[in-house]
Amino acid sequence: MKTKAVFIALLIVLLAPVCGIAAENPFIKVTEQIISFFKPLEGDITTKSDGGVIINLGTQKGVKKGMRFRVFERGAPFYHPVTGEYMGRIEKYRGTIEVVNPGVRESLCRITNGDAQKGDLVRISGAKRRMLFYQDRSVDYYVGDTLYQELRRTERFDLVDAPIEDIPDEKLLSLAEKEKVELIVKLHAIPTEDGQKIQLQVLWSDGTVFYKDSVKISNLFITRLRADQQFLSGAGEEALLTYSLPFGAEHLLTGDVDGDKKLDIIMSNGYEIFVYSYDVDLHFLYQAKMNKEESALWLDLMDIDRDGKDEVLVTSITDNEDRVTSYVYKLQDNSLTEIWKTKGFIRAYNGMLLWQEFSPYQGYVGPIKVIKYTDGAFVPEKQLEGLPPGINIYNFVKINTDAGDYFVYIDKYDYLGLINPDGLLIWRSDDDLGGFLREFEKKKYIEMVEQGTWYVPDRLIIKGKTVITIKRNPVAKKARGLGFKSSSVIAYAFRGTGLEEFTLVGDISGNIYDYSTFDDKIAIISKPPLGIRAKNILKGQNPFVIYLQIFSIR
Repeated sequence: MKTKAVFIALLIVLLAPVCGIAAENPFIKVTEQIISFFKPLEGDITTKSDGGVIINLGTQKGVKKGMRFRVFERGAPFYHPVTGEYMGRIEKYRGTIEVVNPGVRESLCRITNGDAQKGDLVRISGAKRRMLFYQDRSVDYYVGDTLYQELRRTERFDLVDAPIEDIPDEKLLSLAEKEKVELIVKLHAIPTEDGQKIQLQVLWSDGTVFYKDSVKISNLFITRLRADQQFLSGAGEEALLTYSLPFGAEHLLTGDVDGDKKLDIIMSNGYEIFVYSYDVDLHFLYQAKMNKEESALWLDLMDIDRDGKDEVLVTSITDNEDRVTSYVYKLQDNSLTEIWKTKGFIRAYNGMLLWQEFSPYQGYVGPIKVIKYTDGAFVPEKQLEGLPPGINIYNFVKINTDAGDYFVYIDKYDYLGLINPDGLLIWRSDDDLGGFLREFEKKKYIEMVEQGTWYVPDRLIIKGKTVITIKRNPVAKKARGLGFKSSSVIAYAFRGTGLEEFTLVGDISGNIYDYSTFDDKIAIISKPPLGIRAKNILKGQNPFVIYLQIFSIR
């Protein structure tokens, strides 16, 4: 009890500055103002004239100048095919309107895109908005990040980071178009005697400013922000080699992409593939751009055509999480070229190319199939037999024994389990592995009924009768969104009736995104707690880094 009391007292002391900052955070009100432009609303166009259109919504309902509504033409009603019950009307998107003069009960709007007619439906939905966040070099990094985190916490915005450099407006709008964002938050700082005055603008992607504000930030506030980040940063375990990556990699593979019998390291940030040669240093070789509207869920390597060169397998999900597509890339003429594309998930496993169907309502659907490559064609060959219940394409490996096949798998609660040849679960880890990095809400058949989630687990690698994976230590078990204090690469040795756990690479500060084994080494991609590089903190520069580290496991 005494130990617990001391711990609680220490925690209160450590968190006191954080609580103080939260209490005086000047960006809370700013965030509330920004959100108010995206309040879900629905109304009608009552009048159309040369001056624009009038809608039957006004300040009484929260309408503001600068708000933008999507316009829909009301179509024919549709009914349930069996019961004949009225289900609604088919809506056809017409365009967009912007409020220029809000009244109490009605508002005048201009047409910014497409068309609008009397009787059309206008709507602001509660969907997430894709936002480009930009702070120039004049803004202290941690000041800008304070607003960034407030916006992120609302769960109303999908934030895209712009480079922290001085970008002309024309280039910023071009970047917004490239990133397919709907709006831009722009920060600039003017020095004052006791701190900074932050000039903030929020623009639509066409450059129209709809919200401006000016926020005073004291030097004391900035100092406390930096001090808190220093406390939260941690020191990493010694590695043979450590590289600070210039891109936000989350996937890692090792193999031979070009067939020169030398090790290549393959990484991805979710929408690009980078290939480096590795000897005593890293040397850039190749790069491939993927679909910007998708994010990679899984990467694998496999020499599909047996020519001595590994193909890169990528499975990606769309930004709105309604479609999963897989790709195979091959090095041709010194360029990674897409040679196959298919709906659903793929995985390289035990010399086979596996495939499974995806449904936005269920996640993994149907049997796991083996894809055969013949004469340049990818053809479904057979169903993978002998799999126990609860298995999906990514969450298992098989241990072959004289007594039969045992399956090690990660269940939907992120626990590791062992299934015997009779299909019985005979062992389960005492603790979960720390939580999934990629977990998605299943789409709803009926709006009010939650369907649960589906997940992509961490990579399982099998060496003989030993299974390797990642285990993470969350900052708070009940609030895993806060991130991870530390991570480890763990090996589980098969002992007949269970698995014995031991650590290969332990207590890496922060989060291990992915790992790969080669020879007697392990390569990992990791990010320190909050991704902080401590020496950048006092400079007010971007301290957020991703590390590629290589460890010996001899």
